[in-house]
Amino acid sequence: MTFTDLPYTETQRADLARAVEQVRGDGQILLLTLEPFAGLAAVTEPVTRRLAADLAEFNAAGVPVIVRLAHEMNGSWYPWGQQPEQYVTMFRTVAAAVHEEAPESAMMWAPNYGGGYPFCGGRFEAAPGSAARAVLDTDGDGTLTSADDPYAPYYPGDEAVDWVGMSLYHWGAAYPWGENELPEPGKLAAQLTGNYRGAGGDDTVVPDFYTRYGVEHGKPVAIVETGALYNTAVESGQTAEFALKQAW
Repeated sequence: MTFTDLPYTETQRADLARAVEQVRGDGQILLLTLEPFAGLAAVTEPVTRRLAADLAEFNAAGVPVIVRLAHEMNGSWYPWGQQPEQYVTMFRTVAAAVHEEAPESAMMWAPNYGGGYPFCGGRFEAAPGSAARAVLDTDGDGTLTSADDPYAPYYPGDEAVDWVGMSLYHWGAAYPWGENELPEPGKLAAQLTGNYRGAGGDDTVVPDFYTRYGVEHGKPVAIVETGALYNTAVESGQTAEFALKQAW
């Protein structure tokens, strides 16, 4: 996997080309994460067309590409976050160009795990009273809470999406995190399927991502980002780093 901005600079484009060559030499697939730090409006038609042309060039060189576009869009920490209508429009526009011009490239939609949604307090949180907030209020009760669907408002649709992915981490058992605590057996699978009720709280309100998007929508599912926190700055007690990471 490699990360780059969208739009990317000439220097970033050169770095991307080097990543493509490395992948080509290994006979693998490139997972390309594109981050529109300048905002969704910066992903213009010329930017989209250039991306599609570059992907077509990479494909012609023998490198298939999976494009993870503007990941963790349900979070409040990225400039493209919590803007469901604009996000879906942008994703569909890029997907149409990529599918047309670079058929050996695939589009991945990859939200953050929904536990803790709506991730209040982030810089890019949907503002109260905004149009985005209204769209995100999936249960129609006038407020945005953990009872609202953290995935569905952001889904661009089956025609635009080829893969679905997720960022899913173990930070410990309780906020504010930072302690070295073993994950319970099966925690990752329980979170992925909306069945988690454990030391970290009751997340059963979170939808079953795997069944909904992997089974019902028929998309391959990837855990694109994952990890288990081991904090070397605190006393570990009886928890060893290897045991913690192995458990996750």
